[in-house]
Formats: sequence, C-alpha cells, structure tokens
Amino acid sequence: MEVKRHYITNILNLNETTDLKTGDDKTKVISDTTEKFFENFEKLKWLTSSEATVYLRIPSLNALRQLVYRRKIPFYKIGRKLLFNRAELDLFIQSQSVRRI
Repeated sequence: MEVKRHYITNILNLNETTDLKTGDDKTKVISDTTEKFFENFEKLKWLTSSEATVYLRIPSLNALRQLVYRRKIPFYKIGRKLLFNRAELDLFIQSQSVRRI
C-alpha cells in the first residue's frame, strides 16, 4: 500500500537517511516500523487524515477526502484539520459489512 509506505517513510525521513545502503535495509526498517505503527493504533483515540487512511487501508488520501466530502465517514474538523475518532471508524467498518447469502 503506497500511502502506508510513503507515510512511514516520511516519519523516518528515510529519503534523507544515508545510513541505509540498500533497498533491503530500507524495506526491513519500514517493515519493523509498520508493525510498531499499527501496535500504537490501540493507544490512539484521534487519527489524522494520513493515519486514518492507513488504518482503514484506503488506497489514497484523496479517496479518504472523497468519503469525507460525501459525508460517508465520521469526521471532525478543527479549522482546516480533519480528525477521525478511532472508535467511530471501527463502528463505520462494522456497519459496512456485507451479508452472506
């Protein structure tokens, strides 16, 4: 998922890091950080747009913004900043289930 990788790469500033010589080194660091990143979701009550995109596994920030624009997803807006309550996102996910035949 490109958003997740891009978001975590930005957190680590891997593009500017010269300590990592190969792509395999970057991949390992990103993989380890991704695991820690998702473990920390349990502690977060409010998510930013980037975090919500990763949490919901939506392909892009633009797709999340479209859901917000269409009022399909619960969100809060403080000034220009969008925030998402993790518990409400969990309820949103559960409400989107499809009944099996």
